[in-house]
Parts: sequence; structure tokens; C-alpha cells
Amino acid sequence: MSEDVRKAWVPGSNGQIPENAFEAGYDGSEIMYIGRAPHAGDVIPGKVHPSHKVCYICWGNEEHAKDSYEVLCKSDLIQFEWLPSANGELPAGAIVGGKRSDGGKYFIGRAKHENCLVPGKIHPENECIYVPWGGKENRYDAYEALAAKVIDLP
Repeated sequence: MSEDVRKAWVPGSNGQIPENAFEAGYDGSEIMYIGRAPHAGDVIPGKVHPSHKVCYICWGNEEHAKDSYEVLCKSDLIQFEWLPSANGELPAGAIVGGKRSDGGKYFIGRAKHENCLVPGKIHPENECIYVPWGGKENRYDAYEALAAKVIDLP
């Protein structure tokens, strides 16, 4: 399945959203999408905010805006689902959204923040999710993790 999910990442920049992008959250009436971008030797999942024309990721207690990024897109071969999780736990099929320079992995999640649903990075070793918002890296112990399963074709 990992190869199928890797094919679901599509390059984007300056707020561009592919037609089949996976909707992951909201900020008021605007839909946000799952993005990822390189930073400080890591590849970090975060949120693509189309009207801001960037992908926001968080690292080092700060939110960072990236003009170039990748967007997670729907696939006919993959079924995505959000599953409740907490304290760094990951459900079966949790999607790896990025990697750390130390060899660790980031997973994709989302959490409620200021009446919005915000995509971010699950950091299993820190037992939490971090979501980028307001210039900061915001920590939550409870979140939803994105999981996938490959669909069996007849």
C-alpha cells in the first residue's frame, strides 16, 4: 500500500489545489487540504490554505509558510478514513505523511483548534499532534489520524 499512497502526492505551489485533492479540514467557510513540504532536513505534513497561497507546516514551535509543496489526492485504489486517536497512538493503516532527518516518521492527523478543523503532523514519539496556526506549533493529545486501505478491485 505504501507505493499507492506515494503516488497520491501531487506537486503544487502558490495555493494551487489539484482537482482531486483530499479535503481535510476547514477554517470558517474555507476548505483546507493536506500538504507537505521540506524544512530543516525533514519532510513535514501540514495544511494547504488556498486563499493564503501556501502550505503551512510547523517545526521548532513555529508555523512556517511554504510556497512549494505536495498535496494528498484521492485515488480510486485507496479509501481514506479519519479515526479517533490520542497520545501518539496510530490506527492500522495510518498514513506516513513525512519523515524526520533522524529516520523517524510523521503521520497525518487533524485536530480542533479555535473552532476550526486543522490538518497537521502526528509525532508518535512526542505522543501528540502538532497543528500549524497563528505563527505557532500547537500541541494536542487527542486528534484524528488519517488511515488508508487499498481497495480490492474485482
